[in-house]
Amino acid sequence: MKSIQSLWFKKLPSQIEYTCGWLDIKYNLFSWALSSFQLSRFFNKVDLVTDSLGVELATKLYLPYTSILDDLETVKQNNHLWVFNKLYTYSIQNEPFIHVDTDAYLFNLPDSKLFSAPLVAQNFEYDHSYYIQSFQEVISQCSYLPDIIRTDTIGRLTAVNAGFIGGNTVDFFKGFTAFATEFVERNEDGIIQCNYDTINIFVEQFLFLKFADYKNIPVDYISSIEFGPEPDYQLANFTQLPANCSYIHVMNYKRNPTVCEQMAQRLWLESPELYERVLTVCRELGATHHPISLPVSPQLTPFYRTGYILEQTQPQPLPNLSATELATYVNALPVGPTKTVVQDVFQFESRRQAFITSLPDAATLRRHWQQYSRDTNNLLALPAEEYFQKQIRPGVCSSRIEAEWNWAEANEFASQTADRDLAHNLQTESSYYEIVLCVYLHQGLVREQVLDVLAMLILDAVEAPVCLGSVCDQVLAHQSEVDKGALAETVLSRIRHFLYHGVLEVVS
Repeated sequence: MKSIQSLWFKKLPSQIEYTCGWLDIKYNLFSWALSSFQLSRFFNKVDLVTDSLGVELATKLYLPYTSILDDLETVKQNNHLWVFNKLYTYSIQNEPFIHVDTDAYLFNLPDSKLFSAPLVAQNFEYDHSYYIQSFQEVISQCSYLPDIIRTDTIGRLTAVNAGFIGGNTVDFFKGFTAFATEFVERNEDGIIQCNYDTINIFVEQFLFLKFADYKNIPVDYISSIEFGPEPDYQLANFTQLPANCSYIHVMNYKRNPTVCEQMAQRLWLESPELYERVLTVCRELGATHHPISLPVSPQLTPFYRTGYILEQTQPQPLPNLSATELATYVNALPVGPTKTVVQDVFQFESRRQAFITSLPDAATLRRHWQQYSRDTNNLLALPAEEYFQKQIRPGVCSSRIEAEWNWAEANEFASQTADRDLAHNLQTESSYYEIVLCVYLHQGLVREQVLDVLAMLILDAVEAPVCLGSVCDQVLAHQSEVDKGALAETVLSRIRHFLYHGVLEVVS
């Protein structure tokens, strides 16, 4: 069985969309490189169907494809219905195949039974909001509704995830492509009234399973997990590598800064040469690489939070002040609750800025990132009984800041507080918060993560070099009425995260 991939680029009137939904062009190329490289480890044949730009980039990157077709340059559908680019790729295959999206990565060979299955897909899904919305739109907007477009026997809208899809019944894909094409063409006026994001997924994943059921062809899955209405996807967890993860599919996390950073790190660990080629091509394409000294956003000053809180409390707009002038201004505020809050946010940002100022130059940071990334990967490749005996310590390019109010940026770690207004701190009682800072090398920024109690216990246990197993024991000792096994897994997962981001480091 061979593996195939498809990739194309939107050519807009004024520009080419190189990012393909990723946070930045480099992450699209990092992902493509990692995905194809991993496939080449497990398949003798890895084919690519792409457009002319895809051919150019794959050639520049020396991606490990055994054949490359530029068919999508001429048959590429309009930018809205991208699903037909994938369906075309399936339909031209004349031998058993597995199609893997370029944001999906194999780290172990799947169960051998999948390679003899009539049809395979990533996992089974049902009643996701994608399917509910698109099903309702199709029913209301489309006139041609084949009988197979319906719920299952217990009323669910069932589908597959097509990040990993294929099988031995090659003719099925030719028939499915013809069926999907007829469905869209006969409903052309209705389809344009639908949400394109969901209608593409409806065609690719919902109609696929309906057509397979209609043909009475079973589908096997690479993942046994069934995802329902509000799925907790655990298929983008790079910190479980290298030993505890066989497959990753980023899916909707392409713009998640942490996932992007972890994916880039994984490419470097798997193939430093390919990683460097991506950076070279990005430079050729004019991709932006920011120096590490920038604040969270180029538009934000180091004390933007302090300034915002002062704006909420002062009758007159503040002039632009230096850090020293701002400190003088804050100290001169009248004693009271407002001053206490302003002092807290100013101290938080001062410590954050001091951390940024203390960081070494970009070349040193890069070498340090390579060292702790490699050390972490080597550690976690060991059997558990061995890595539990290895010592870890606080990372040298990380810092913890204490505060009486939560001043952390709204990011992927903020969860339910992501949409909060910092001015609310003026009306809330003081408490205790710890925020850990670490460097995201590829984004040129310092990331902030509010620590929960468990994370605090972990980092408190590693104030000096200590065995990893001892850290787990110390944290578990603070929790009496819990499932020790489940908690131990959670603790280890947190430690993995901190190690891969340089908050903790392996003692060499």
